[in-house]
Amino acid sequence: MFLKRIEAIGFKSFAEKTIIEFQKGITAVVGPNGSGKSNISDAIKWVLGEQSSKSLRGDTMVDIIFNGTTERAPLNVAEVTIVLDNTDKALPVEYEEVSITRRLFRSGDSQYFLNKQKVRLKDIRDIILDSGIGSDSLSIISQDKVRAVIEAKSDERRAIIEEAAGVLKYKNRKKETIRNLENTQTNLQRAEDILSELETQYSSLETQCVVAKEYLGVKGQLESIEVALYVRDIEIALKRIKEIEKQMQEQSIQIITYEQMEVKNNQKIIDLNNIKNELDQEINNYQNQIIDVTSKISYIDGQRRALMGNNDASEFENIFRENLSELQKQDARFNNLKNSISDLQTKLGDSRSHLTKLQNNYYQKNSNRQTLQSKIQLLNDFSNSYYGGVKNVLSAANANTLHGIHGTVESLITTEEKYVNAIELALAASAQHIIVNTVNDAKSSIEYLKRGNLGRATFLPIEAMKPRNIDQRDLNNLFKQKGFINTAVNLIKFDSHYVKVMSNLLGNVLICDNLDDATYLSKTINNAYRIITLDGDVIHVGGSMTGGRQEKKTPGLLQQRLQLEEATLALSATEAELVDLEKDIKIVEVETRNYDTSLYSQRIESTRLEEYLRSKHEVIKQLQESLDADNMKDLFDTRDHLNKVLRDLRGKNIAYVEEIQHLERENMEIIRFVRNSTKELHEIDIEKNRIDVRYAGLMDFLTNEYHMTLDFAKTNYLLEMDYEIAKIRVKNLRKHIEGLGNVNVNAIEEFNKVKDRFETLKRNYDDLIKAKDDILSSIKELDEVMVERFKETFDKVNIEFTNVFRQLFNGGNAQLVLEDETDLLNTGIDIIAQPPGTKLNNANLLSGGQKTLTSISLLFAILRVRTVPFCILDECEAALDEANVVRYADYLQKFSDQSQFIVITHRKGTMEKADTLYGVTMQESGVTTIVSVRFEDTDHYIDKADDKNKLS
Repeated sequence: MFLKRIEAIGFKSFAEKTIIEFQKGITAVVGPNGSGKSNISDAIKWVLGEQSSKSLRGDTMVDIIFNGTTERAPLNVAEVTIVLDNTDKALPVEYEEVSITRRLFRSGDSQYFLNKQKVRLKDIRDIILDSGIGSDSLSIISQDKVRAVIEAKSDERRAIIEEAAGVLKYKNRKKETIRNLENTQTNLQRAEDILSELETQYSSLETQCVVAKEYLGVKGQLESIEVALYVRDIEIALKRIKEIEKQMQEQSIQIITYEQMEVKNNQKIIDLNNIKNELDQEINNYQNQIIDVTSKISYIDGQRRALMGNNDASEFENIFRENLSELQKQDARFNNLKNSISDLQTKLGDSRSHLTKLQNNYYQKNSNRQTLQSKIQLLNDFSNSYYGGVKNVLSAANANTLHGIHGTVESLITTEEKYVNAIELALAASAQHIIVNTVNDAKSSIEYLKRGNLGRATFLPIEAMKPRNIDQRDLNNLFKQKGFINTAVNLIKFDSHYVKVMSNLLGNVLICDNLDDATYLSKTINNAYRIITLDGDVIHVGGSMTGGRQEKKTPGLLQQRLQLEEATLALSATEAELVDLEKDIKIVEVETRNYDTSLYSQRIESTRLEEYLRSKHEVIKQLQESLDADNMKDLFDTRDHLNKVLRDLRGKNIAYVEEIQHLERENMEIIRFVRNSTKELHEIDIEKNRIDVRYAGLMDFLTNEYHMTLDFAKTNYLLEMDYEIAKIRVKNLRKHIEGLGNVNVNAIEEFNKVKDRFETLKRNYDDLIKAKDDILSSIKELDEVMVERFKETFDKVNIEFTNVFRQLFNGGNAQLVLEDETDLLNTGIDIIAQPPGTKLNNANLLSGGQKTLTSISLLFAILRVRTVPFCILDECEAALDEANVVRYADYLQKFSDQSQFIVITHRKGTMEKADTLYGVTMQESGVTTIVSVRFEDTDHYIDKADDKNKLS
């Protein structure tokens, strides 16, 4: 049997399908460091069932899948196939050519195929068992395995001889048998324990059964009454909620209706004032006409009296003139009063509008104040988020019980709102670490917590903290990268006293704007620092990432404190504004009342004066009539007609004034009603919130305690007694249940099963005793076979080891020694090596090159005793000097007629002895390519590889 070829695609750096053909003899795989040579041995190891990602140089098994380059996209599957020539039927299958395939997807799913038929990993391992090939056999020898031969413990070195002795299947069979024995022994012990326990359970279960039956009876009564009570309370709460919602709806509609009424009234007032102003103008016109007529009468009367001389008419003339003068004076006063009333009406309207705006502003500010007070009350409890130990230390510090306490980290820093989320993630649990002056202060605090059993806390002594900062040159380079904002410590504000503490916590944490820029930045700095984005995504040191989004995130301590400060400042500003508004409202209310009072008194005075003028006109009219009853009749008739029209107009004017005053008083009542209704609506809303909370609590209890819906409870549970009696009954039933203590409701069923279990277990116990004796007999037989085969193989390997050692070292002596010849099943194996010219007995005292050559000698000795079909040597000779490499290659060539060798190397001496040569290169960065090398160009290629090796 030998390895014919390897087919790989998507495995590590094999981005494209790669086929490597192998012939018998020695095949050398050469290439510069990092080109993917060792990926060939990893591929063979992996396809043969290797399960450790570490041995394949990865963190997880998915790491072996080609992860892409700057030019290529990553692949989603890795597949490797090895094809073996089985014409000698070394493998227990009928095929002359056997292909073994392993396939791995990024989801983690793995598949195995044997000659393209899907099989299990166990099937693969069963076929290659004791064939000399396998992921942990001598068919794959790496530098690590060479070093492990010398540096391994003696009992670990024994495993190499066991593998060569072919006792692996016996050892596996013994392990399986021992597992069966352990399971049997465990079952026996369990059966003994259960039998012993069952004997003591009967009386205990009988008592528990009685209590359980009593408990279930009382529990059933409690459920039937308590559920009915909760149904009644829930229905009452629902009814009240609906009543409140209806009341709120009606009151809201009423408020809107009254506000609309106020708007309509204001429009009516405007319209009436416009009509009244037109009426005032008309009155003025008529008054002017009356004045003109009166002037004419006066002129005529003056003419008449002038003609009459100082006769009796002079007395009437004096009286007439006095009345006319008084009329003119009062008429001027009346006009001034009208102007004053118009001015007062304008001021009163402006004052009332100003008052309404102030009141509306006050209601809004007051509502904001209540909202802020609720928010502050909630945020004031943010210290409850502290761990118990942290709260106890801070309380003790406030009481001067502890000294040197500065506070928690989060309480001593501030930052801008946009950085809060990132800083909280950077700090994590350290946000609650307590900063203290000295180490002794920290020790005192810890002792205080221990004495009182008060919890745990982490302390940061200022004197002991070491800053962790990024080198300024590296930081300058970071600022050139897209998306980098700053280090976390530079984005917070704190007292300079805490600079060492804050630098220790946040000095080497980078803040970036988004995940894309953070990913690129992390790659640029080789994942050396933790990076946090403003959205809360984290790239950890080493490259692992944390991100996503929660449905609802609870604010952190820092964010809560900032919100509390903002809310407190907003509340202070709002309360100050409310005080100012209250003062302004009081001033404007007094001003409005004063305007209203003045307007009312002036309107009364205007009406009184208007009536006085009307009577005065009547007096003048009478005087005129008495002076000139004939010639002045038409004038008097005209004046009478004008006075009549004027009286009608003034009557209408008074009616408009009264209607305007009525509308204004009505608006004042509307404003007062809306204010009171809004206050009542707020109080009703508070009551509704309280009932909503109670309703939610009742529903939660019904769901969590009895696991039923309200509809089911209403249908199946009816309250058949008085409400208060039912409450007392529930209280008594709960006391009854508490008096029963801990109840095992399963005791009834368990009690009935105990007897059947005991009898069945006793029969099983007897069967286990017999099985144990059979297993012990099998283990003894396996031990005898393994001792015989191990001893035989050890002796052969020891002889070959001495011979191979002398050939590779050109002399000297070496042998294997059993640590305990009386315990061949477990004894360790020591190596005694004496290169030419030395007297060393312990192989650990050899030089590095001597250790490597000694290990190779032992491995070749084992291969001579237990020939393997093919062997992959992965840079085993890397630590040898040129002379030893030549001897190693010569011996390898002599031994190549027995086994097929695939040698991964970069040493010239090994390449020269190869029958076939493959070159491995990366023509495209990150992608391995297998190239053919002509033998006439071999020396040039070897020299080039050797030069690169020296440089590396």
